[in-house]
Amino acid sequence: MRATMNEILTANVRAVNRANEYGATLYRTLAELFRPLVGTQVLKKDGTLLAKIKALLPELPCTAALHVYKHGSECGLAWVVKTSEMIGDTCSCVYHESTVYVGDLQAGVLTAISTPFQGRTNYSVSEVEKARKRYEEARQAAEEARNALYPFGEYDH
Repeated sequence: MRATMNEILTANVRAVNRANEYGATLYRTLAELFRPLVGTQVLKKDGTLLAKIKALLPELPCTAALHVYKHGSECGLAWVVKTSEMIGDTCSCVYHESTVYVGDLQAGVLTAISTPFQGRTNYSVSEVEKARKRYEEARQAAEEARNALYPFGEYDH
């Protein structure tokens, strides 16, 4: 059975909302855990968490529907929340990843706690459809404006 565009969009909206919902919870948990550690070494030279820091972390989900893993950044302490959602009655799914920044790093030292995760959790199919329509209208208007410039183009070289 082939998925409809509406079924795909519906699954995408669910995946984004769910990833962001878990991301907000994860941020609160990890920010609280790492706040007392500002100013201390949290990463080894290879970029992985020190064993004593890793031991403080809660168990993070690792399933097909919800998987959380540490982002490999040397500048920021972050985790990626990955969700998957089935598309209608098909055997296919869509994925979404939201990155949750917890803190700033400098040479493996946690220097600050990041601002709270801001991922929205209330997207709707109709909202996305309206935004896509507005985008398409704006894209067409921009194309018409560029064509009106011919033969000059946007800049003089």
